[in-house]
Amino acid sequence: MNYFASIFLLLLCSHEAVAFHVTSPSASASTTSLWAGMGMATKNKKSGTVKKTPYDVNASLLRLGKKYDELLLNNAKTLRKETDDDDDLMTSEYVIAARAGSIVPDWIPVAQLVLARSEEDSVLPIAAASYYCRELSQLAIQGSRVFQSVPRNLMEYSVEPADSFYKYVYDAVIDAKSVAMTTAQAREILGVAHDDDDAAIKHKYRRLSFDYHPDRAADKEEEYGRVQLAYETIGMRRMSQGHSWYASLGGRARTDFVGPIELMSIEKAENTLKASNVLLQSAVCGLNPSMVQSFVARSQSMLTR
Repeated sequence: MNYFASIFLLLLCSHEAVAFHVTSPSASASTTSLWAGMGMATKNKKSGTVKKTPYDVNASLLRLGKKYDELLLNNAKTLRKETDDDDDLMTSEYVIAARAGSIVPDWIPVAQLVLARSEEDSVLPIAAASYYCRELSQLAIQGSRVFQSVPRNLMEYSVEPADSFYKYVYDAVIDAKSVAMTTAQAREILGVAHDDDDAAIKHKYRRLSFDYHPDRAADKEEEYGRVQLAYETIGMRRMSQGHSWYASLGGRARTDFVGPIELMSIEKAENTLKASNVLLQSAVCGLNPSMVQSFVARSQSMLTR
């Protein structure tokens, strides 16, 4: 190879080396591309904003269902203990009912809430219902298809201790659902006239409920049940006039029903639960769909009368 050919090859190799250095990606750039290919990148290529993963409400409900069982199991173990410890938690269950304007005009029980906490606080059930509002909306849909067309922001919720619900609502409605009663029969049992107003009806109902309550008269349980059914029957007919039949059950004795609650933002609700160390000691689960549907059927039958 002559002198000029050697000089030419040397210049050519130097040029290609410079070109490779300029056009080849750096080590860091190669690594970034690799992670992006494996799904690790979270930024939108066009806007540079971080993509937000959609909230998986069904996965949350699956997890919360297991958590609910765990909290009840822990409570059962605590109740079996012979001595109390300072770190023992109080466990309470609540029934959550939902309604939605003219689509679902009266309360329908759709879910249960459990809280394990160190001290009583009336704000915590409301905070928990607010925090789990997405789950509650889904549980309402699972309970009855009547909620499928309801936007989540139109849903209203009520909160009530489970003991109160099963005493004043479940026993009066579900246990007596096979018993039919006409409005005329209901008025006769309560001793009210066709044109009596709400105050007169409630007065008669409360007086009879007091007289026949099983805690006062154990042999009057059947009469007590008829009074409850009579009041329910009349209440169903009057609900279309703006009265809540569901909220009226139990009369004055049912003092723990709260609704509609004022929902907090999810962020505020989360902070409230965290401040009381309750966030990880709470869960929601759905009620039996057949029970939910029985309340829906009663509400719809009233609207078509």
